[in-house]
Amino acid sequence: MAKAGKQSGEDAVAEPITLCCNDRDKNKPGNFPTNYIRTTKYTLLTFLPLNMFEQFKKMSNVFFLVNMIIALVPGVSPVFPATTILPLVVVVGVAAIRDAVEDFQRYQADRRANALPVKLVDPSGKVTTIESHETQVGDVILLERGNEIPVDCLVVSTALADGACFVETANLDGETNLKPKQTKSQYHKMFNTPQSIARLGGQVICDAPNNSLHSWQGKVSISGLPDQSVDMDNFLLRGCVIRNVDWVLALTVYTGVNTKLFLNLTQKPPKVSRLDTKLNRLILMILAAQQVVIIICCSLHVAWRNDAGGQGFYMRTLEDEDSDGVSWVLAYLTYFILLSLMMPISLFVSLEFCKAAQAKLMEWDHEMTNKGDWMRARTSSLNEELSQVQYVFSDKTGTLTDNEMRFAKAFAGGTSFDELNQPGSMKKFLAPSSTASKESKEGVHNFLRLLSLCNTVVINTAADGTITYDGSSTDEVALVSTALINGARLLARTSDSMTVDVQQDLRTIEVITILPFTAERKMMSVVLRERDGTIRMYTKGADSSVLARLDKKGKNPPRAITAAQQFLDDCARIGLRTLACGERVFQQREFDEWKAMWDRACLDTSPQRGSLVHTAALEGESHLVFSGCTAIEDRLQDEVPQTIDFLLKCNIVVWVLTGDKRETAFNIAGTSKLLDPEKDLVIHIDLANDLKGGRTALQVLESVHARCKEARGRGQHASFIVDGMSLETILQEPTYKAFRDLGLDVNSAVCCRVTPLQKASVVAMFQELGSTCLGVGDGANDVSMIQEARVGIGILGLEGSQAERAADYAIPRFKHLRRLLSVHGRYSLIRNSQLVQYSFYKNVVYSLTQVYYSFYNGFTGIPIYDSWVIILFNMVFTFLPPMVMGIFDYDVRHEYLMKHPKLYGELRSPFAVRMSRASSLLWMTLSIYHSWVVYYGVLRGSLEDDQVEDGRSLGLTGGGMIMMTVLLSTVICQAAVTFLSWTWLHFLSIVLSFAVYTAFLYLYAALPPTLNLAAYYHIPQEVYSHPGIWLNTILWTGALFAPHIAVLVIRRSFFSIDMHLARAGDHQTRKSLPWETVVTSPSSTVASPPSVAMNPVTPDRPQYGTYVDNEREKPFLADI
Repeated sequence: MAKAGKQSGEDAVAEPITLCCNDRDKNKPGNFPTNYIRTTKYTLLTFLPLNMFEQFKKMSNVFFLVNMIIALVPGVSPVFPATTILPLVVVVGVAAIRDAVEDFQRYQADRRANALPVKLVDPSGKVTTIESHETQVGDVILLERGNEIPVDCLVVSTALADGACFVETANLDGETNLKPKQTKSQYHKMFNTPQSIARLGGQVICDAPNNSLHSWQGKVSISGLPDQSVDMDNFLLRGCVIRNVDWVLALTVYTGVNTKLFLNLTQKPPKVSRLDTKLNRLILMILAAQQVVIIICCSLHVAWRNDAGGQGFYMRTLEDEDSDGVSWVLAYLTYFILLSLMMPISLFVSLEFCKAAQAKLMEWDHEMTNKGDWMRARTSSLNEELSQVQYVFSDKTGTLTDNEMRFAKAFAGGTSFDELNQPGSMKKFLAPSSTASKESKEGVHNFLRLLSLCNTVVINTAADGTITYDGSSTDEVALVSTALINGARLLARTSDSMTVDVQQDLRTIEVITILPFTAERKMMSVVLRERDGTIRMYTKGADSSVLARLDKKGKNPPRAITAAQQFLDDCARIGLRTLACGERVFQQREFDEWKAMWDRACLDTSPQRGSLVHTAALEGESHLVFSGCTAIEDRLQDEVPQTIDFLLKCNIVVWVLTGDKRETAFNIAGTSKLLDPEKDLVIHIDLANDLKGGRTALQVLESVHARCKEARGRGQHASFIVDGMSLETILQEPTYKAFRDLGLDVNSAVCCRVTPLQKASVVAMFQELGSTCLGVGDGANDVSMIQEARVGIGILGLEGSQAERAADYAIPRFKHLRRLLSVHGRYSLIRNSQLVQYSFYKNVVYSLTQVYYSFYNGFTGIPIYDSWVIILFNMVFTFLPPMVMGIFDYDVRHEYLMKHPKLYGELRSPFAVRMSRASSLLWMTLSIYHSWVVYYGVLRGSLEDDQVEDGRSLGLTGGGMIMMTVLLSTVICQAAVTFLSWTWLHFLSIVLSFAVYTAFLYLYAALPPTLNLAAYYHIPQEVYSHPGIWLNTILWTGALFAPHIAVLVIRRSFFSIDMHLARAGDHQTRKSLPWETVVTSPSSTVASPPSVAMNPVTPDRPQYGTYVDNEREKPFLADI
């Protein structure tokens, strides 16, 4: 079965903690942490050792460290030691500086947080100011309006008469709406001044520290008062801000590392892209090839030494006492250094920098904005993975829909109402002029009363008397607002009362307790005591839960329930979110029994407390009398159908995972084009009914699978819908594998009534097969799915920022997923794969010329190039082209990609995939060919007739300079033909590479011999004054690229894939736009409109620049 253990909550429940109120001495044995916060990874003493330890976990850094150590051995290194030391120092130094800057920023934030002033109320009632880090568990603190709460604490008293206060939780969950918090009325009356705190004594038993932002329970025992149960309604979290109240007295419960804010600072699970995995494999292959070459060269050196090494008097230094084994080892060390550049150390810095730049281009894409919200990339390591998605798992509410709830329909008193088109229709129904029956009016009246009382909204009253409501649940706000429109006004609420005016009937009702909503029950209830002493419970929740709790002894007429069920089904079929409402009137004896059960559960401090509370709540929410139903509209976001249709045409299987009922989910799937009920095969899996015929769950799945395969075989789309209860069985053995196999043979699927854990389990099921899964959602219930998926996408919605913070990328709207995958994912894959392949190519070309030269120097490991040229080859001379390639290159314009979904699928085809074995082999073959032509072309064309004008020989220095010039020309020209597009940045990178190399040669040669380590003094002037050398350089460089044209013609003629056709079509359909600059070149006319991939628009500046796109046919490596 799929493992989602980190979300399962199966860890052992920690024992509750006990703290003493307002007594530091008694709390010392508890060993509670201080309130000092430290989020830094390093200190001044540990930075260097820990950072170096982290960096040398990378095998590439270890390789170059070994290389550097060998270079320091006297008489072994064939090059100047700086050749090996400087690159490693630069790579490690850049990473260390980055880590130091990031950690220093964390240090500054910690310092500010720890120095925040806090008003402490000591046991004598005196108020003193201390710094935040000095606060301890059990302290009573005085919080004022606008203060950021420095600890997790329990509300003792507030400035408001009812003991309420309001907090803003944006720092925790991104939600800006105010949350009400409440003290216990007894504490509010007794401890309402700092001086009264001197009487506060007792203890608190509560949950052990945990990272749940939505749950906390405890029991407070104060001397002389009955024990009280406390929960999240009475609890303030660190990071929240006090609003709408002058002061709050609070008891510190958790400090420092035990606060929920700190416990939620855990890092996201590490995710590695497939390109990084292939890069590691390629590194191992290159390393193995390098070792093979080194071993062969060392063996040939020993053979040459024994055969011809001592024939000349000038080789007598080799006639020493070293054995063949020692000679072999020394040669191995020499070649290890000489060929270390086969491993491109600059690649790792370049790749990281390019990925970060790609992420910025995503964030600056003005096509992925909505109402001031811009796309946010929280990682850059998965950029190219966006192009490899095979499965998309999406939430519905807030992801596919707007999450802006509008009350649409209601059913009460045997009558249905259309509040969307006729607002206030229930109020008109209750008017004296209405001809409705008294019984029906009474039912609607009670229904409106229930809507106005059964909630936890915050009441906002403007100066002109206008009432509005706010709350964490947009559904609840819609319900209460509709009740207000229909004459049921919730006017005020305190911790123990609510004031409501229903049709001019003003009443203040005592609130006995509130049973909060839980995902398990899918209901919430409020227990009230009327003025006449009647005890009534109002309940609302999912219709499947509420209808199952209705009284079965005649209090609910079957005809009314049948009509309600029909209403619910009709609403679900048009995509509305449905709820059912009920009430229960307690007899005093049964209420006393239930209340005792509820209080025992709430005061329980054992690990079973949650189960006891759940059982007690369900006991109270039984024997309900049906009151009415509601239907709320949550409209689809714009372009959702087009986006899902595009994804399906990309051969991506799309799943929608929602908590809605089956009918609602089915309707949304149809309107969003996830499936077509008329054309597609849509199978409903409902094991509760499917198993009644005697079949097993496995047989049901096998039957469904067979039907789906048959439909796919005749070209029909196949989909299925399954509910959460069925998934509980299906996600176990022996049906687990059968369900996974079924998922592989459908185009789309819908899972309804699912829990967050089930969402994560379904995603994990497909990732076990190595598939690239993408999870997208907007709420806290989607976090486990987002973290489980290889690529997690958060929607910047109305349900806070927990999904966004857990995600790898966050987008404002679901429609932006289309652009993120098809444009930015494609560009990132192309750019990164070309950067990696090209980096290995140029280093292998360089290294192989050194190997060829070994055949002419007795395999002694003498380099043909100058040490400083070797150092600067990667770091300077060939640095710019791959950087431009990795940041700005692209093959097809983004407008074309957005219209042709087939182009997304071709990136996963075996022939076109980047970083494939065939592609890597082709690049390696090319590097061998280029290195061979470079070396032997220069050798035959320039060095065999190597006399300059005064008759002197070029020598090793001059010959090495010529070879490096041809080599550099080759790799830079290869970059030019690898570019898939041309802008002024591409052109500049090529020109600057040649210019910097030429300037270096002449400046280096101008140094006097005492400073010129390789005797380059005036060598370039002599070498490049020879016309034949220039001619050979140009001819050999040009000849290297002749085979490209032939391969390109064959590839385009016989192996055309969608990408080639797209580029051809893209070029043919282009038209010059007013903002384009047209530039004529000898081979083509080039033009380009602004492309967001190369022409980003930041939130603080408009588009800039005009770029040039080369429309000529590219050589074959441009399409690998």
